[in-house]
This record gives sequence, structure tokens and C-alpha cells, in this order.
Amino acid sequence: MRVILSILILTVLGEAQQTRMLSCRFLGFQTADDESSLTCVGPKVELACPFQNAEISPPVTIVAVDNVISFIDSKDRKPACSIVVPADLRQAILVLMPAPKNSSLPWRGLAIEDTLKTFPNGGALVVNMHIASVRFIIGEHKLELKPGAQSAVLMPMERDDFNMATVAFQFNQEEQWITVKETKMRFTQGLRYLMLCCGDPETKRPIISMYQDRPYLALSPPPK
Repeated sequence: MRVILSILILTVLGEAQQTRMLSCRFLGFQTADDESSLTCVGPKVELACPFQNAEISPPVTIVAVDNVISFIDSKDRKPACSIVVPADLRQAILVLMPAPKNSSLPWRGLAIEDTLKTFPNGGALVVNMHIASVRFIIGEHKLELKPGAQSAVLMPMERDDFNMATVAFQFNQEEQWITVKETKMRFTQGLRYLMLCCGDPETKRPIISMYQDRPYLALSPPPK
């Protein structure tokens, strides 16, 4: 009897859901509306999470269950999005975008670690969500990113007297790097940029979206 009881206890413990809190900020990407909202759900917990296309939201504390963040539609309350996150993730930027047609859920998401190591103060975080490799040039930094890859970029040293540095975005066509966008951007402490590359929904050609952010807006990691 004791053996059977021990087995039952271990089975219940093994099947218990593991919940943890995360500090998250939200960004809408390629959405039809400038402002949207999903509701994060967990055991006895619900929190409305509004987000915009133009800027990253302030941080809120939400729950992950078994390393999955689940959302329902804030209006019809149907399942809307499910994001798998690493077990050690405590702070994140959640990029929410419409899912491809015929997907089981209407939204999909990307979790980006929101720390100064991965998203440096005065620098940038570049993410390639395109189906092919792309190349970023930021000051003296030149990096090629494969599909699904991301990289932190420190503040470029090659800046002018106004702290402006050259930023270029390229894709490969017939063994040549073609510049899609080239500009000057200001790099200084207290300012950083999130740069997202994806395919244009209509032409499928790579496009770049850039978002200005201030690292002091992020909160400390939530309690475990």
C-alpha cells in the first residue's frame, strides 16, 4: 500500500503544472490595426495586454505555464496565441503578428530576451524573421544573419560629431548583396534600436522595421 501511495504522489507531482512570472513588453508587427489587445491566461489569472505597431509597450507581469505563454482574444475569448519560451527567460519583448492562413490560431509570437546583454544600451538588437539570410551594417559592425537568427550589436564607434552612424540593410540576390535601405541613425547611451527583418506579405522581398527603445523603461525581473 505504501508503495502504491508513493507512486501516486510522484505521478501527481510530475503532472503538476509549472507556473512562473515574466516581465514582458509587447509590440504589434504587420497587424491590420494600429492598436490591438490579447488577454494572457493562466491558472486563476487573466491580464489584458494591449499593444501597438508603432512602439514597444511598457512592461507588465504575466504568467507562463510549463514554459508556454497563452493568450485568448480579448473580445470573443477564443484561443488566440501560444508562445513557447525558454525555461530561464524572465524578461522579454513579445512580438505579436498575424499567423499565416490555415494556422490553428490567429496570432503567432516571438519572444526576445529583454536584457542589456541581448539588447545593449546604446546599441541594437537585430532579428531576421525572413526566409533567407540578410546582412546588417551598423557603423563598423557588419553581420550576416541566417533565417531565425538574432544578434546584439554594441554601440558603433564610427560615429560623427552628432553621434550619427551609417546603418544599411542588405539581402543576397544572385551572389550579390543588394542594399534595401541605407540611412544615418543616432547612437548614444540611453537609446537603443530593435531591428526586425521579414518578408513583405505581397512581394515576399525582405523589408526592415526599426523601433526606438529606452532601456530604463524595463522593470527588474519579477519574483519567482
